[in-house]
Amino acid sequence: MTMRNSLKKTLRPAVLYIEARIPAAYRVRLAINRLISGHGNPLPYNANLLLTRQDDASFNFETIEGRYGHICKELTVALTKTEPQFPSALAAHTPPHFSLLMPVYKTPIALLEAAIHSVQSQTFLHWELCIVDDGSMSEALDAALDRYRQQDSRIKYRKLDTNAGIAHATNCALKMATAPFIGLIDHDDVLMPECLATINDAISSEASVDVVYSDEFKISESGKVVELFPKPDFSPTLMINCMYTGHFSVYRKELVERVGAFRSKYDFSQDYDLALRVFEHTTSVRHVARYLYGWRAIAGSAAADGKPYARSSNIAALQDALRRRNIPGQAAPLPAANRIEIRDADRASLPLVSIIIPSDNYTNIKHSIDSIRDKTQYKNYEIVIVTNSKLISRLREEPHGNIIFVPFDEKFSFSRKCNVGALASNGTYLCFYNDDVRTIRSDWLDELVDIFVHKDVGIVSPKLIYENGKIQYAGMVTGVRRLVGTAFHMFPPDTSAHFNFAQSVREVSIACGACMVVRSSLYAEIGGFDEQRFPIAHSDIDISFKVRQAGKSCIYTPYSVLRHIGHLSIGASKKEAKEKVIEKHDLELLKVWPLETARDPYFPEAMRSILFVDSQEEFTIHPPQKRAYKADGKSAVIFSHDLTSSGAPRVVLEIARLLTRQNWFVVVTTPSDGPLRQELTELGVTVITDALVMRRHDTIKDLYQQFDIAIGNTILSAPPLAQLAGLIPTMLYSHESELILDLAASKSQLITDAKSLPFVVTGSVRGSNALKALSIPSRILEYGVERSQPTSLREQTRPASKNLRLSLFGSFEPRKGQDLAIFGMSYLPAAAAASCHLSVVGRVLDPEYARIVKSSAPDTVSFIGEVPFREYAALLADSDAVIVPSRDDTLPYVSLDALASGKILIVSATTGTSAYLEHGVSGFVLSHNSPEEIALVIQRVHNMSPSQRRDMSKAAIAVFEKFFTMTAFEERVERHVEEAVQSFLAGRNPRA
Repeated sequence: MTMRNSLKKTLRPAVLYIEARIPAAYRVRLAINRLISGHGNPLPYNANLLLTRQDDASFNFETIEGRYGHICKELTVALTKTEPQFPSALAAHTPPHFSLLMPVYKTPIALLEAAIHSVQSQTFLHWELCIVDDGSMSEALDAALDRYRQQDSRIKYRKLDTNAGIAHATNCALKMATAPFIGLIDHDDVLMPECLATINDAISSEASVDVVYSDEFKISESGKVVELFPKPDFSPTLMINCMYTGHFSVYRKELVERVGAFRSKYDFSQDYDLALRVFEHTTSVRHVARYLYGWRAIAGSAAADGKPYARSSNIAALQDALRRRNIPGQAAPLPAANRIEIRDADRASLPLVSIIIPSDNYTNIKHSIDSIRDKTQYKNYEIVIVTNSKLISRLREEPHGNIIFVPFDEKFSFSRKCNVGALASNGTYLCFYNDDVRTIRSDWLDELVDIFVHKDVGIVSPKLIYENGKIQYAGMVTGVRRLVGTAFHMFPPDTSAHFNFAQSVREVSIACGACMVVRSSLYAEIGGFDEQRFPIAHSDIDISFKVRQAGKSCIYTPYSVLRHIGHLSIGASKKEAKEKVIEKHDLELLKVWPLETARDPYFPEAMRSILFVDSQEEFTIHPPQKRAYKADGKSAVIFSHDLTSSGAPRVVLEIARLLTRQNWFVVVTTPSDGPLRQELTELGVTVITDALVMRRHDTIKDLYQQFDIAIGNTILSAPPLAQLAGLIPTMLYSHESELILDLAASKSQLITDAKSLPFVVTGSVRGSNALKALSIPSRILEYGVERSQPTSLREQTRPASKNLRLSLFGSFEPRKGQDLAIFGMSYLPAAAAASCHLSVVGRVLDPEYARIVKSSAPDTVSFIGEVPFREYAALLADSDAVIVPSRDDTLPYVSLDALASGKILIVSATTGTSAYLEHGVSGFVLSHNSPEEIALVIQRVHNMSPSQRRDMSKAAIAVFEKFFTMTAFEERVERHVEEAVQSFLAGRNPRA
């Protein structure tokens, strides 16, 4: 058997595998299916049902049900895989950073051992566990604790002779503590292994922090996670309702001692009493949004609602806090939460409240006035009606006391109307009241004004319910699809969901403009409503953010309840305007308030993922790290199928870089996050990860029609562009070639969308020919790269030699043709093979393909995984020649980088770059792209003299400078973007 036949036999399994997959473009098809497939309506989640499932395949991560079950299962599994961690002999002498206080009383030994085991399993080793037995009188318990003390020097143990109560026992443990921070852990609860390490990181990143708390979960007696409790960031008003921070909180020890430590008269609520006192002395509180603590739910525990006697001490602790804070009223226990009741006798005065109603609807105004007068027990208020002069004349014909009529005959602007009404008002408080809001209970205004007894309150809004009785507003949420949404939307008004949050007075990110009360002095200080940027929609969001920026809080109270019929006011205004103008309120929100819009501190990601029901698929806003745009500048959205470090997303980065340098506001939207996101946000680009972006969802059109242009990167971006075509200028930048022909058969709607687009560009002649075959006219917009001289890795990675260093860069998949080059190395004669080495660099997209090819590779081939761009550039600089054996590639970036670096480029004829090369002069073109041909070309390069290599290097650089410089690319992008915009404005189809 000849060597050639032997090789063919060896490589046959790989060849068969590859040939079976190439025609179907299977890898890309899977990606497309994932991007544009629809999903049915999600089911409500049921944790107990979910926990019976055995594998992740049964969870749909795009629904609340799926995410909830997956998280519970992951936590349960993690708790079963813990192992005790002990410090080395040297590290054992390091002082503890955390002292964990654990009072013990008649604990089941198995549960106590599980709690101690969870502490010993911490990946952070510098802790001490201070255990105090509060008179259990159990020999077995004493023996177990003494055994732990002897086995682990970090465990301290003290036994009390009598049962003195949990506060006293905890104080005894506190006296044993030597670390600067203390943590409280119940005798039957558990910590996740990374708990203390994560908290230590939080403290290290913010040296002034005094308190740290985390998200938590409930676990059954058997150790199964049964309920999740993700939490808001520090919310002092929420603490009035309950100790939401949880028992396991970490405090600065000195602060605990300064406020008086634990008080026995509040036993069973001793940690709540401590927290209330601590938060009166510090606001340096850090929330770690990770599930770090498990609260055991067993018979008789508070987690299982088995300690009703704790309610009385809980209320007593809150009442004492009211006394210290000089807050009038009585702490009262309710089924859902604690609350403060303020009676008439508690109120020193009734400040004047101006109820401002901006409306031009006579019927709505009349109903609003009647509703307020019929059901408002608060005595000191005035009604301010802001409306047109004609309606004022009509309204004045009827008797009205304590009503001020303010004429407004200007073009409709909700914000302007509110500001005009505020100027005419006399109240200490301003209540902005939509004309479609109706009173239900007569104490509605009392409850809103009473909230201002708390420190630093800026705006208060009530619970709003629809006519069908469901919740319309119980706090708003930012960072969701449509940018803002409503917490507990359409839940029953008395819902106990998520530990009674809808029934709790608490901080929220946004007050509701349908009814909000604000101090008139604060309103004037922040400049009222923004008439220019938010004349109608999002005016309440903007003013809420301004209130928070001023250091005040937005508060939701469930004890004031009104009915909100709908958006009648805004609906009427749109009819009145009679102008078909696309409002840009969402765009303005992203530009003016990027951080506040991206993340809601009072409804963070972990809460959203299991509570926000209106749109459950993934949606995340990543705000820019700097402001790189003018407030009144142009805006662009760029759609990208992913944000990997591969070629197509790199085009997105370069276009974004160009536009931001010209002060455009740029948003990149993708269904799949990736490493490129960091570079984009550093440029000043907002990145939105949206699972629905390629699925023709209505929210895509609603948001992005507010931009000045939409650019789609790759053919996969055709669906969102098709939604926007005709509304704003669009430009599809296709990077595919032969793949498009396959898509025409497998994904016809995708091609139909592409055909509907008026302006299409592509990276090469090859790409243009493929589009032309589908009757899609296109322009050629070649990419550009910078010519840089990165530091070589040669001295770092291998000794200097006369070997020919070959490199192949690209994602590991059949389309990129790694098998052809690797098998080509096998065909080299022994003499050439001994002095040639091929490095294959890139992430694996097809594991089975990679496995088969690697198993067939000769020793002259090495494999390097995905590398960051800096290392890629260094590896390229270290190469003598670059091979691009792609079976189908429009204009791979690596080929341009190779030309810019003067490398010898070996490229397949099925790669767009080949059209720019002269074979044997500026590079080598593989006309057949077979392993045998690749081997022959490698031998030719190997045999080239130094002067021949220099000549080819100069010729390669000349090709780069003629076609592929970054300057030329940017000029082409600017020209095509401008042409797309002008063609749209002129109303002509640039294809015509």
